[in-house]
Amino acid sequence: MSTDSNKYLYKTLYSVQKWCNGEQKKVNRINELIPQYHRYIDPFFGTGINYFTIKPSAPSFVNNTNEELYELYNFLKTDEFKIELDCFIDSWQLIKDYFKLINKDAQWSFNELITNDITLDELPYIIRAIIITNTENPLVNNLFKPDFIIDLDSFINLLIDELLKKLKRLYFQNKRKGIEYTKPKLDPHIETSIKNAYFLHFRNLYYDINKRGNNKVNKEKKVAIWLILMILGKKQKVDDKCISSFTYGGNSFNHKNLRFLSSSSISK
Repeated sequence: MSTDSNKYLYKTLYSVQKWCNGEQKKVNRINELIPQYHRYIDPFFGTGINYFTIKPSAPSFVNNTNEELYELYNFLKTDEFKIELDCFIDSWQLIKDYFKLINKDAQWSFNELITNDITLDELPYIIRAIIITNTENPLVNNLFKPDFIIDLDSFINLLIDELLKKLKRLYFQNKRKGIEYTKPKLDPHIETSIKNAYFLHFRNLYYDINKRGNNKVNKEKKVAIWLILMILGKKQKVDDKCISSFTYGGNSFNHKNLRFLSSSSISK
Protein backbone atom coordinates (compact mmCIF):
# COMPACT_ATOMS: atom_id res chain seq x y z
CA MET A 1 0.00 0.00 0.00
CA SER A 2 1.42 3.42 -0.99
CA THR A 3 2.06 6.31 1.41
CA ASP A 4 -0.89 8.20 -0.12
CA SER A 5 -3.11 5.17 0.42
CA ASN A 6 -1.97 4.94 4.03
CA LYS A 7 -2.80 8.60 4.66
CA TYR A 8 -6.23 8.13 3.13
CA LEU A 9 -6.85 4.95 5.11
CA TYR A 10 -5.75 6.52 8.41
CA LYS A 11 -7.95 9.59 7.91
CA THR A 12 -10.95 7.48 6.90
CA LEU A 13 -10.58 5.09 9.82
CA TYR A 14 -9.87 7.87 12.31
CA SER A 15 -13.21 9.41 11.32
CA VAL A 16 -15.03 6.24 12.43
CA GLN A 17 -12.86 4.98 15.28
CA LYS A 18 -14.41 7.41 17.79
CA TRP A 19 -17.60 5.31 17.64
CA CYS A 20 -16.02 1.88 17.70
CA ASN A 21 -14.26 2.06 21.04
CA GLY A 22 -11.10 3.24 19.24
CA GLU A 23 -7.80 3.11 21.04
CA GLN A 24 -6.39 6.34 19.61
CA LYS A 25 -5.73 7.88 23.04
CA LYS A 26 -4.35 4.67 24.50
CA VAL A 27 -2.26 3.39 21.63
CA ASN A 28 1.14 4.57 22.90
CA ARG A 29 0.59 3.04 26.34
CA ILE A 30 -0.65 -0.22 24.81
CA ASN A 31 2.41 -0.43 22.59
CA GLU A 32 4.71 0.01 25.60
CA LEU A 33 3.17 -3.08 27.19
CA ILE A 34 3.51 -5.39 24.18
CA PRO A 35 6.26 -7.99 24.77
CA GLN A 36 8.43 -9.55 22.06
CA TYR A 37 6.30 -11.76 19.84
CA HIS A 38 6.47 -14.13 16.89
CA ARG A 39 2.82 -13.80 15.89
CA TYR A 40 0.47 -10.81 16.05
CA ILE A 41 -3.15 -11.68 16.87
CA ASP A 42 -5.83 -9.00 17.27
CA PRO A 43 -9.37 -10.36 17.77
CA PHE A 44 -10.79 -6.83 18.22
CA PHE A 45 -9.21 -5.14 15.21
CA GLY A 46 -11.67 -2.21 14.94
CA THR A 47 -10.04 0.65 13.04
CA GLY A 48 -6.68 -1.07 13.31
CA ILE A 49 -5.02 1.86 15.06
CA ASN A 50 -2.72 -0.47 17.00
CA TYR A 51 -1.90 -2.59 13.97
CA PHE A 52 -1.09 0.37 11.73
CA THR A 53 1.00 2.00 14.47
CA ILE A 54 2.97 -1.15 15.32
CA LYS A 55 3.25 -2.37 11.68
CA PRO A 56 4.08 -5.91 12.81
CA SER A 57 6.60 -7.78 10.69
CA ALA A 58 5.55 -11.13 12.17
CA PRO A 59 2.66 -13.17 10.73
CA SER A 60 -0.56 -11.34 11.66
CA PHE A 61 -4.13 -12.49 12.25
CA VAL A 62 -6.92 -9.95 12.80
CA ASN A 63 -10.67 -10.15 13.28
CA ASN A 64 -13.66 -7.88 13.85
CA THR A 65 -17.39 -8.57 14.28
CA ASN A 66 -18.52 -5.32 12.65
CA GLU A 67 -19.56 -6.37 9.14
CA GLU A 68 -19.48 -2.84 7.71
CA LEU A 69 -16.01 -2.10 9.07
CA TYR A 70 -14.76 -5.42 7.69
CA GLU A 71 -16.28 -4.65 4.28
CA LEU A 72 -14.84 -1.13 4.36
CA TYR A 73 -11.33 -2.60 4.26
CA ASN A 74 -12.33 -4.75 1.29
CA PHE A 75 -14.06 -1.95 -0.62
CA LEU A 76 -11.69 0.99 -0.07
CA LYS A 77 -9.98 0.64 -3.44
CA THR A 78 -12.78 -0.82 -5.56
CA ASP A 79 -14.28 1.30 -8.33
CA GLU A 80 -17.84 0.57 -7.22
CA PHE A 81 -17.18 1.87 -3.70
CA LYS A 82 -15.38 4.96 -5.00
CA ILE A 83 -18.44 5.80 -7.10
CA GLU A 84 -20.76 5.46 -4.10
CA LEU A 85 -18.54 7.67 -1.94
CA ASP A 86 -18.29 10.29 -4.68
CA CYS A 87 -22.10 10.37 -4.86
CA PHE A 88 -22.29 11.11 -1.13
CA ILE A 89 -19.59 13.76 -1.35
CA ASP A 90 -21.48 15.50 -4.15
CA SER A 91 -24.80 15.19 -2.32
CA TRP A 92 -23.33 16.74 0.85
CA GLN A 93 -22.46 19.83 -1.21
CA LEU A 94 -25.86 19.73 -2.91
CA ILE A 95 -27.72 19.66 0.42
CA LYS A 96 -25.88 22.88 1.30
CA ASP A 97 -26.89 24.35 -2.07
CA TYR A 98 -30.47 23.28 -1.39
CA PHE A 99 -30.39 25.06 1.97
CA LYS A 100 -29.31 28.25 0.18
CA LEU A 101 -32.24 27.87 -2.23
CA ILE A 102 -34.89 27.57 0.49
CA ASN A 103 -33.32 29.82 3.11
CA LYS A 104 -34.80 33.15 1.98
CA ASP A 105 -38.36 31.80 1.82
CA ALA A 106 -37.95 29.88 5.08
CA GLN A 107 -36.79 33.04 6.84
CA TRP A 108 -39.67 35.00 5.31
CA SER A 109 -42.19 32.44 6.61
CA PHE A 110 -40.65 32.62 10.09
CA ASN A 111 -40.78 36.42 10.16
CA GLU A 112 -44.39 36.38 8.95
CA LEU A 113 -45.19 33.95 11.76
CA ILE A 114 -43.53 36.18 14.37
CA THR A 115 -45.53 39.22 13.20
CA ASN A 116 -48.77 37.18 13.15
CA ASP A 117 -49.20 37.66 9.39
CA ILE A 118 -49.51 33.89 9.08
CA THR A 119 -50.70 31.37 11.65
CA LEU A 120 -49.20 28.17 12.99
CA ASP A 121 -51.95 26.30 11.16
CA GLU A 122 -50.89 27.87 7.85
CA LEU A 123 -47.17 27.30 8.34
CA PRO A 124 -47.10 23.58 7.32
CA TYR A 125 -48.66 24.36 3.93
CA ILE A 126 -46.17 27.16 3.29
CA ILE A 127 -43.16 25.02 4.30
CA ARG A 128 -44.38 22.15 2.14
CA ALA A 129 -44.65 24.48 -0.86
CA ILE A 130 -41.14 25.87 -0.24
CA ILE A 131 -39.57 22.43 0.05
CA ILE A 132 -41.31 20.80 -2.91
CA THR A 133 -40.91 23.75 -5.27
CA ASN A 134 -37.16 23.84 -4.76
CA THR A 135 -36.67 20.11 -5.28
CA GLU A 136 -37.33 20.81 -8.95
CA ASN A 137 -34.49 23.33 -9.25
CA PRO A 138 -31.92 22.12 -11.83
CA LEU A 139 -29.08 23.14 -9.50
CA VAL A 140 -29.91 20.29 -7.11
CA ASN A 141 -31.36 17.69 -9.49
CA ASN A 142 -28.78 15.05 -8.59
CA LEU A 143 -29.67 15.26 -4.90
CA PHE A 144 -33.17 14.03 -5.62
CA LYS A 145 -32.35 11.27 -8.12
CA PRO A 146 -34.32 8.14 -7.10
CA ASP A 147 -31.35 5.82 -7.70
CA PHE A 148 -29.34 7.77 -5.13
CA ILE A 149 -31.93 8.83 -2.58
CA ILE A 150 -33.88 5.52 -2.97
CA ASP A 151 -37.08 6.72 -1.23
CA LEU A 152 -37.79 10.21 -2.56
CA ASP A 153 -41.13 10.69 -0.79
CA SER A 154 -39.61 9.84 2.58
CA PHE A 155 -36.74 12.28 2.01
CA ILE A 156 -39.05 15.15 1.03
CA ASN A 157 -41.31 14.50 4.01
CA LEU A 158 -38.30 14.59 6.34
CA LEU A 159 -37.18 17.91 4.84
CA ILE A 160 -40.64 19.33 5.48
CA ASP A 161 -40.95 17.89 8.99
CA GLU A 162 -37.49 18.94 10.19
CA LEU A 163 -37.76 22.50 8.90
CA LEU A 164 -41.26 22.83 10.31
CA LYS A 165 -40.21 21.52 13.74
CA LYS A 166 -37.23 23.87 13.81
CA LEU A 167 -39.25 26.99 12.93
CA LYS A 168 -41.97 26.13 15.46
CA ARG A 169 -39.37 25.62 18.19
CA LEU A 170 -37.78 29.00 17.44
CA TYR A 171 -41.21 30.63 17.31
CA PHE A 172 -42.10 29.40 20.81
CA GLN A 173 -38.70 30.46 22.13
CA ASN A 174 -39.41 33.92 20.77
CA LYS A 175 -42.89 34.14 22.25
CA ARG A 176 -42.11 32.58 25.64
CA LYS A 177 -38.57 33.77 26.27
CA GLY A 178 -38.31 36.83 24.05
CA ILE A 179 -35.39 35.41 22.07
CA GLU A 180 -35.00 37.31 18.81
CA TYR A 181 -33.75 35.60 15.66
CA THR A 182 -32.15 37.85 13.07
CA LYS A 183 -31.01 36.44 9.72
CA PRO A 184 -27.48 35.55 10.93
CA LYS A 185 -29.00 33.69 13.88
CA LEU A 186 -31.60 31.92 11.73
CA ASP A 187 -29.16 30.73 9.06
CA PRO A 188 -27.47 27.94 11.08
CA HIS A 189 -30.78 26.75 12.53
CA ILE A 190 -32.36 26.36 9.10
CA GLU A 191 -29.23 24.74 7.63
CA THR A 192 -29.09 22.28 10.53
CA SER A 193 -32.73 21.29 10.04
CA ILE A 194 -32.11 20.54 6.35
CA LYS A 195 -28.91 18.58 6.99
CA ASN A 196 -30.53 16.72 9.85
CA ALA A 197 -33.25 15.59 7.43
CA TYR A 198 -30.52 14.33 5.08
CA PHE A 199 -28.84 12.46 7.93
CA LEU A 200 -32.10 10.98 9.24
CA HIS A 201 -33.07 9.81 5.77
CA PHE A 202 -29.94 7.70 5.37
CA ARG A 203 -30.04 6.55 8.97
CA ASN A 204 -33.59 5.29 8.43
CA LEU A 205 -32.61 3.71 5.14
CA TYR A 206 -29.67 1.97 6.79
CA TYR A 207 -31.86 0.60 9.57
CA ASP A 208 -34.41 -0.56 7.01
CA ILE A 209 -31.73 -2.39 5.01
CA ASN A 210 -30.55 -4.21 8.14
CA LYS A 211 -34.06 -5.12 9.19
CA ARG A 212 -35.76 -6.03 5.92
CA GLY A 213 -33.13 -5.79 3.20
CA ASN A 214 -33.43 -3.63 0.09
CA ASN A 215 -32.64 -4.88 -3.40
CA LYS A 216 -32.06 -1.29 -4.56
CA VAL A 217 -29.01 -0.98 -2.30
CA ASN A 218 -25.86 -2.97 -3.02
CA LYS A 219 -23.21 -3.81 -0.42
CA GLU A 220 -20.97 -0.94 -1.53
CA LYS A 221 -23.74 1.62 -1.04
CA LYS A 222 -24.69 0.13 2.33
CA VAL A 223 -21.12 0.45 3.60
CA ALA A 224 -20.88 3.97 2.16
CA ILE A 225 -24.05 4.93 4.05
CA TRP A 226 -22.60 3.44 7.24
CA LEU A 227 -19.38 5.42 6.79
CA ILE A 228 -21.23 8.70 6.18
CA LEU A 229 -23.38 8.12 9.27
CA MET A 230 -20.24 7.52 11.32
CA ILE A 231 -18.63 10.73 10.09
CA LEU A 232 -21.71 12.96 10.46
CA GLY A 233 -23.16 11.36 13.59
CA LYS A 234 -22.65 11.80 17.31
CA LYS A 235 -24.00 10.63 20.70
CA GLN A 236 -24.09 7.06 19.56
CA LYS A 237 -25.02 4.28 21.93
CA VAL A 238 -22.56 1.58 20.95
CA ASP A 239 -23.78 -1.97 20.54
CA ASP A 240 -22.03 -4.99 19.07
CA LYS A 241 -22.21 -3.52 15.56
CA CYS A 242 -21.60 0.11 16.49
CA ILE A 243 -24.79 1.21 14.69
CA SER A 244 -27.44 2.05 17.28
CA SER A 245 -29.05 5.46 17.89
CA PHE A 246 -27.07 7.73 15.60
CA THR A 247 -27.94 11.43 15.75
CA TYR A 248 -26.72 14.22 13.51
CA GLY A 249 -23.79 16.20 14.89
CA GLY A 250 -25.67 19.50 14.63
CA ASN A 251 -24.54 23.02 13.80
CA SER A 252 -20.85 22.30 14.35
CA PHE A 253 -21.04 19.53 11.71
CA ASN A 254 -22.71 21.67 9.03
CA HIS A 255 -19.36 22.65 7.55
CA LYS A 256 -17.73 19.23 7.57
CA ASN A 257 -15.79 18.62 4.37
CA LEU A 258 -16.12 15.11 2.95
CA ARG A 259 -13.73 15.70 0.06
CA PHE A 260 -11.03 13.60 1.72
CA LEU A 261 -13.21 10.59 0.86
CA SER A 262 -13.17 11.34 -2.87
CA SER A 263 -11.85 8.76 -5.31
CA SER A 264 -8.95 11.09 -6.15
CA SER A 265 -7.78 10.66 -2.53
CA ILE A 266 -7.40 6.92 -2.98
CA SER A 267 -4.12 5.99 -4.57
CA LYS A 268 -4.49 3.63 -7.49
